[in-house]
Amino acid sequence: MSDAGAARTTSPPRSPPASTSNKVAELILTSCRQQDSSAHISSVLRDSEGRTVVRVRTDPRNNPLVLLKALQKLWPLAKSSVHENALDGTVEAEIVVPRERDERKRAKNKARNSRLSEFLLALSMAMMAIALAMYVNDCYMALNSANAAGDPGAEAKSEL
Repeated sequence: MSDAGAARTTSPPRSPPASTSNKVAELILTSCRQQDSSAHISSVLRDSEGRTVVRVRTDPRNNPLVLLKALQKLWPLAKSSVHENALDGTVEAEIVVPRERDERKRAKNKARNSRLSEFLLALSMAMMAIALAMYVNDCYMALNSANAAGDPGAEAKSEL
């Protein structure tokens, strides 16, 4: 029996399935390597809100702002920044990848704060005020024409 057990082959350990954080980190690393081939991930974390936080480090001779611009271009609704690691003095680009709810909120704020949306809001308020004034004018004219048409009750009241 021991020979049969020895004859059995063991399969190599399987790597765990890629999580969303790992997929995001790989996408971020790929985009950073297009700008700087020495870029590598120094950490991948999840914050208390469930957002993925990825820090990318590059060769100390290279400018980390290049990575920051690459991250901002790839993820315009994410929070990107540059941090200095206090332990070893290296500089890292950090990106906090937003959740779907955060993306929706930031996209709405970005659209709401554009010049075009501000202009359209002012235009719609002006049109609403004009429409309200026209409605009030129509109501007033309708009441005056009803009184001028000879409403018998109105004449009797005025004679008294």
